[in-house]
Amino acid sequence: MRSKQTKAFRNLRLKNGVLAVLALTAVLVLPGEVSAQQQGTAEQRHACTPDVFRLCRAYIPNRKRITACLEHHRRLLSPECQLVFAH
Repeated sequence: MRSKQTKAFRNLRLKNGVLAVLALTAVLVLPGEVSAQQQGTAEQRHACTPDVFRLCRAYIPNRKRITACLEHHRRLLSPECQLVFAH
């Protein structure tokens, strides 16, 4: 019984990890017409992953809504993610 729970937990963690990558790619990797300088880096995606899941999970995978949600909750963002949104 315990091994089934452990396997289910690992599968859930893997699924959440994949969702995090997809969500942050949607948020920070902008459409092709945007210059490479404006695209989100791996570091930026890493910085904001926890905040996306904590504050804006309901908007995954809608990039515009996630971005708006993070902007709306700017004061609640982690210091690392706040740096991503500092203009």
